[in-house]
Amino acid sequence: KQGVVDPAASFLAAGGNLFAFKTYDNDFSIYYNDSVYQQQTEFPEQVKAGNDVVAYLDQYDEGLRVFYKGETKTIESLSPRSFFVGNDLIAYITHEGNFKIFWNGSVYQIGNYDLSKLDVRDNLVIYSDRLNYFYVFYNGKSYPLENFIPDQIFASQNTLYYYDRNNRLKIFYKGKVAEMPMDTYLSVNNDYDVVKM
Repeated sequence: KQGVVDPAASFLAAGGNLFAFKTYDNDFSIYYNDSVYQQQTEFPEQVKAGNDVVAYLDQYDEGLRVFYKGETKTIESLSPRSFFVGNDLIAYITHEGNFKIFWNGSVYQIGNYDLSKLDVRDNLVIYSDRLNYFYVFYNGKSYPLENFIPDQIFASQNTLYYYDRNNRLKIFYKGKVAEMPMDTYLSVNNDYDVVKM
């Protein structure tokens, strides 16, 4: 058609320091740190990106592939049931039902059970265990927070906050939990790592 130009590339996902795209010739590549890394598939599916990580499936080949800081590897030989990407981490449920987290180049086996809660926000993986206890994975470690799942959980970057069963505000920040004094807060919100009250 006159006046219509085919795009040179189509963008599939973007993170803080990278983006994944397909060229007009169907080459799947990732731009990271001023370099282009061509991937070994022309048929990526469910491409998801974080700051320095891209996770994707291949339409014709099983497995969960991860591009992390310039290297691509298959971390699961069978495609997972689901996967979620944060800043530099991936939480996923394997084909067999195992709950795992990829962080800092390593895979952490968390458990094999049905999760009632799984959420990835920036640098945090918020999840439940088999007893429905509330946990957060941060910086390579799981932290137990409560023996129930709060109704509302607010998270951003390295911080999350919630109200316990006594309606007391609790804040998790970089591995530590602070319990705020009993008070009526007119409003509470989380902006990056700052909890405003």
